[in-house]
Amino acid sequence: MRVRVLLLALFLFFTVDTYASGPDSLALSRWKVGLSAGYHGNMMRFPGLSKDNYYRRGIGSSGVALLSAEYRFNKIISLRSEFGFADRGGSLHYRNVSDVSSGVYTMKATYFDIRVPVIFDIPIQNTKFAPYVYVAPVVSFIAGGWIKADETMISGEVQPTMLSLSNGNIAAAYLAAEVGAGVRYPVRIAGHECHVSFEVGYEYGFTNTYSKKERENASVSVNTMQGATVGPRKNSGFELKLGIQVPLNIFYKRSKPQEVVVEKVVEKVVVEKVVETVVESPQVPDDVASRTKPCYTLQEIQTMVNAGMDVHGLTICAVEDINFTSGQSTITEDSIVYLKQVANILIETGLFVEVRGHTDNVGRDADNLELSKERAKAVADYLVHRGVPKDRITYKYFGESRPLVSNDTPEGRKINRRVEFHLINRSE
Repeated sequence: MRVRVLLLALFLFFTVDTYASGPDSLALSRWKVGLSAGYHGNMMRFPGLSKDNYYRRGIGSSGVALLSAEYRFNKIISLRSEFGFADRGGSLHYRNVSDVSSGVYTMKATYFDIRVPVIFDIPIQNTKFAPYVYVAPVVSFIAGGWIKADETMISGEVQPTMLSLSNGNIAAAYLAAEVGAGVRYPVRIAGHECHVSFEVGYEYGFTNTYSKKERENASVSVNTMQGATVGPRKNSGFELKLGIQVPLNIFYKRSKPQEVVVEKVVEKVVVEKVVETVVESPQVPDDVASRTKPCYTLQEIQTMVNAGMDVHGLTICAVEDINFTSGQSTITEDSIVYLKQVANILIETGLFVEVRGHTDNVGRDADNLELSKERAKAVADYLVHRGVPKDRITYKYFGESRPLVSNDTPEGRKINRRVEFHLINRSE
């Protein structure tokens, strides 16, 4: 019992420690929680029994249900913790040496499982399906079940015997290993990338499931003919499971309004400063006038335009100024003020613009590329709506391929999720 409590405590620490530090301190998108369920087929192995007397084994069919928490270290390796319930057992057909009787010994044992699969993704291009293989240690604890023997006498009379499983007729703990393969398919739920999975696994049991009392013939036994336990009793089986995994940051949607409020304030400050530059016509800073910066703010471009400077060939980087519904291409209301300012500059200068969409590295490359395309197109369409001639606007999309900074921190990923406006003149 103490061992079970310790292992469960370690599992809970491993899976929920993320919440203790808060959503801003960890890359929550690397964590996924999930549920899987399916079919578990099991067969008991009796390597010490005579095949003459114990001549056929049968598969015990039942179900398996698991809760999980998975952490992705990189694009190839993930570690998952699983806990839940699975039934193991099967049947064994036997006959008495003197042929005076025969019967079927059947067991169905319900176990509480703790599994820790190490998952290796198999990269495949140009498909949303993501195959993987895994290997996992399995530690199980008996939670219930039954064991019975239906003995048929030579006269045809059937003598059934049935017992509830306990530590007297089965070992309390069980150790095995599982290997398998699966495939994931991405789906979007509440704007977040989730995964539906299908797995096929094979389990091989290492430990003897006979209890000490059984081995010493000290328990009421229906396990073998005449109550003799010869050699070990072990398990092996296979599973077919369907599952779904969702990222932990799906549970932190309530924090987004705070971010929007802050961004609105920033936008108001930007607009006010733009107005001030129009009135006061301040001097253009040297680093802006040099035209060597890879990215300019909208305020800097407006300042240059007001000073009569040529801005073609420069790029406006909207890092925190244009926002979308999470995981989608719908422009949020707090972005409208900024986009109106961009449209006004384009109309005033007569410049052509190339809208460029970028994302961070969270999620699959193909999904990020598609998302950057949809967002760039949405911004281009809005500029046309605001009066910029359609023939002066094009758009490109790059997904996660052109980060400005490292994606290793939440701040870095926030910068890389951006829309750019590359300004070009009519001759380009």
